[in-house]
Parts: sequence; structure tokens; C-alpha cells
Amino acid sequence: MHILGVSDSHDAGAAIIKDGKIIVAVSEERLCREKFAYGFPFKSIKEVLRLANLKKEDISYIIKGGLPYPYLYSFYNTSRNGNGRQLPEIKLDEIYNASLFHRLLINVLKKRQVYSAQELDDFKNIKRFDNPSSRLTKQSLRKLGLRQKVYFLDHHYSHLASAFYTSGFDKALVFSLDFSGDNKSGMVGVGSKNKIDVVEALDAQNSVGCFYGFITKGLGFKLNRHEGKIVGLAAYGDPEKLYSLFSKFIRHSKSRIIVKNRYQLLALAEKLKDKEAKNVAAAAQKLLEEVTASWVRFFVEKHQIYDLVLTGGVFANVKLNQRIKEIKGVRNLWVFPNMGDGGLAAGAALEFHHRLNKNTRNYRLQHVYLGSDYSNEQIEKELQRSGVDYIYHQNIEKIIAQLVSQGKVVARFNGAMEYGPRALGNRSIIYEAKDPSVNKWLNERLKRTEFMPFAPATLFEDRGKCYKNTGCAEHSAEFMTITFDCTDFMKKNSPAAVHVDGTARPQLVKKEINLSFYKIIREYKKIAKIPTLINTSFNMHEEPIVCSPYDAIRSFQQGNLDYLAIGNFLVHNALASKSKKK
Repeated sequence: MHILGVSDSHDAGAAIIKDGKIIVAVSEERLCREKFAYGFPFKSIKEVLRLANLKKEDISYIIKGGLPYPYLYSFYNTSRNGNGRQLPEIKLDEIYNASLFHRLLINVLKKRQVYSAQELDDFKNIKRFDNPSSRLTKQSLRKLGLRQKVYFLDHHYSHLASAFYTSGFDKALVFSLDFSGDNKSGMVGVGSKNKIDVVEALDAQNSVGCFYGFITKGLGFKLNRHEGKIVGLAAYGDPEKLYSLFSKFIRHSKSRIIVKNRYQLLALAEKLKDKEAKNVAAAAQKLLEEVTASWVRFFVEKHQIYDLVLTGGVFANVKLNQRIKEIKGVRNLWVFPNMGDGGLAAGAALEFHHRLNKNTRNYRLQHVYLGSDYSNEQIEKELQRSGVDYIYHQNIEKIIAQLVSQGKVVARFNGAMEYGPRALGNRSIIYEAKDPSVNKWLNERLKRTEFMPFAPATLFEDRGKCYKNTGCAEHSAEFMTITFDCTDFMKKNSPAAVHVDGTARPQLVKKEINLSFYKIIREYKKIAKIPTLINTSFNMHEEPIVCSPYDAIRSFQQGNLDYLAIGNFLVHNALASKSKKK
């Protein structure tokens, strides 16, 4: 039985579940080439069916992560290269054409709610709807030839399901936090074998994601996109200079997080951005960590459960995840790799599977190489079309390691595309971690503005040599979702991957999970005696990670990189090799 999960919110996409496991999953942005594409995932649905080698009639059920809007237009036609359009036969009660920023605000303007026990239980209901938004979903599916019944599941419950059912834990506390979704900004559940019971929900009015997002926007960055820049910037500032000022806006109280005066917060951040941006970021990051960790600790102590699962966009904050790992008593920590709204489709489908199959246990997600894949034959055709010169290498991994050891920047395109926001070796740009100046000159080549250093990819067996106290979060670290304090060895030999606060956000690479990427790092270690390479996503600034060979060749040329290793083929950019690193 195959279950199709879809999501049409921020970072839309599709996933297919078989036997309780995610077998394929793709975000719409990778296909339409519009970052965080918002709208109906026409292209993603076609792609996951193709990848799974399924016909439309092979799908047993369809479920959408997130409830249909009761009166707002679902933004199906916002993807520049998508096939979506507003269907004129739908009589919409209201069309709302504001910016994404204002669309995100629509929920937080609602009156604060405290949810009853019955409401908490209701959030897990799988439902069918008949309103303008749900009819638009169904008609869009019919355009693709999918005429199965369509079900809907609450936004945050879909988040919980995505994380718990991939954790491998028999019992765990599951936390979801984001800006807002279905009029809530967070949810806590107790997962047990094949079900999740909701024990708390946070209304959209009191959103820790909104707090951090308004700091991001106030400092001149894009809300719901550039929060990661604030994490990096925070390490350069002094949190104490503005801590007491910003602490008036957010606090923890038992099972609740209280956020006040959001617009004053936004105005204050805008006022201070030119003079004290790094201190604003530092204070916001410290408050986020303290308030959220205190909130999580409350439930750990209340339920006496020490295996924790994190999901939702707030937990893209890798420094926050480290603070939660350090809560006394925490035994295991799992951060779902596609923690943002890109994970909703898979979560909803996983939940549907467990409702239909009561005896199914959750499983441990081993990897996220769940997207588009291309053969050497397909790659060579695109290389020929592009007119670039290329050479075939049987042992391409050894060649890459040699080039990197010579100070060359290599873009790597190989195997199935990663699911989620992180490039994990298959759509990556790699370089030596010995050169701390790389964070400046390579970001300039890629037209990026970042405060966080590039992330390191390290052989799993050498984790203890490079990072401290990885124990309870080693599996999460395979997906680059948490920071650790670095050892002296790491600071000395791989300074380009160590932040000013002495931490790094590693990908721990196992031979049995990604043999090709593992071979590259192992071969490099033989040459340099260092088990770590820089791994940054293969994309130009403000573009999605590359998906196809065409995307890879285009980004390689625009980024002025030295080499492109694409499948078993190597492309040399002679002009880049001659240019000076600035």
C-alpha cells in the first residue's frame, strides 16, 4: 500500500510512504527553482510518482499535511515555473494577495487561546473537508489524474508524526515549534510505539518562532528564510548588553511560552540594527535557548521521559538543539532532518499509515537520499548539450580527494538528492577545512552573505577526535542538525569549520550510508591526516540546492568553481583555477 502525502504551504512538496517508511520525498523548490516554493506541489507529485515507479492508480490514499484554510485563497499559483493556477470554477469567499510576510502574520493576529483537553485530542483527527480551499486541493489533484479521496491532518500534528515515526524510539517526548500553522505555534506529544498523544499546544499569538523571526526581519533580513544568519551573527555579539531589554518580550511559564508586544520588538530591532546588530542577535539567541530549553525541561521533568524528538522550523536552530541536548537526564535526541514545513507531507502520510496499521512500529530513518537521481548516461547527455569538456574517471572519489588536497574547490553532484534543507554530500561543494579564509572568498564567489562558517563533514569513526560529547545526538549529527563543542585537534586542523564560539555543525559520515562521499573523505585523510572536509550546499545565493545535471552545470559556471564532479565525470574550469582567491 502506497500513501501520498502532500503539502502546499511554505516549502511545499510531496512524499510517498510504503510499509511505514518514507521511500521518496521531494520539495517543490528543487523542481520549480524558486526557494521555499509556496503553492500546490504539481511538480513534486509527478516526481515522487516517477521516482517510486508508480502509476496514479497505485496510490491508495492521499493526505495533506495542514488543514485547508476556511476562507483564505490557497496560493497555488505563486510558483513562477509551476503549473498551478487559480481555478475559476471555485467560488472563493476571499482572495488574499498580501506578501508572504503578511500571510504568516494572519494567524498571530488572532486572539490568544488556551486549548482544552478535548481540543488537544482533536488535533490528531484525520479529516475530510468541503470548503473552497479543500475543493481547490482536490481539483488540483484531479488535474494530475489523482481521484482518490483526500484527507487532511493538523499542521503541528503532521510535524510530530514526521519526527516520532522516524526516530526509532519506543517512547519519546515530541516537540514541534515554528512561526505558526493551523493557528498554533507549537505542540508537545508523548509518542508511544505507534501513536502520539498531544499533551500541550501553543497558540499562534505566543510564538517563539515569531519572536525570532521578528528579530530577523528587524535586522534587515528575510523573515522565515534568514533566521540561520542570526544564529551565526549571535556568536560575535555580547548578549548581556541587550538581554534585559529583550527579555521583556518573551518568557517561559510552566507548559507555556509567553510572547508579548511583537511589533515593539520589531521596531526595536530595526532601531538598533545599524549600531548593535550583533548584540541584538546575541540577546535574541540567548533568550531563545533559555526560554525553549526551560520549556522542554518542564515536560521532561513532568513526564520523566528522557528520549526527545524535535521538529518544526524553530529546531533548524542548531545552537538551540545543542542546549536541549545538554538538559540534565536527556538520553537520546533526534532532530527530524526536514524539520520545517517541507516535512509536513511525509509526516501526514506516516500518521495515516499508522492509523491503518495498528501493529506497525516506528523506524529509524537511516538517510535522506530520497529525491531525484540521474544515471551516468543522463548526466553525459546534459554535459554534451552544455558544450563543456569532461573526462570520465572510474575512481572519481580518489581524484576529488587529490584535487581538494591541492586547494581546489570541487562541486559534487552524485546519486539521489537529499530531502531537507541540508546538502549531505550528494549536492555539495567541498573544500579543505584548513583554510579559515575560505569563509570569505568562497562565499563571495557564491554571492552569499553568511556569518556561520561552512559546516564540516567528518568520518563517523573520528567523531571523538573532533567533537566533544556527541553521545546522545550522534544520529542527528549524521544530518547536520546540531552543533557540538570542538576539540583542540579540530580547532587546530580544521579552523575553517569552527565558529568563533568554538562549535561546529558537523555531518558525521558513515561508510554504509554514503559510500561515495565516505571514500572522498577517507582518501583525503590518507593525504592530509585530517578526517574532515568543508561541506556547503551546492547552489548560488537565494537559489534552491541543485536538483538536475542542468542545475549543477549552471551553478558550477556561475559560482566560478574549480571543478565539477558530476557522476563519474570531471569538468575543469580553467578560468577559476587561474583567478586569485580574494
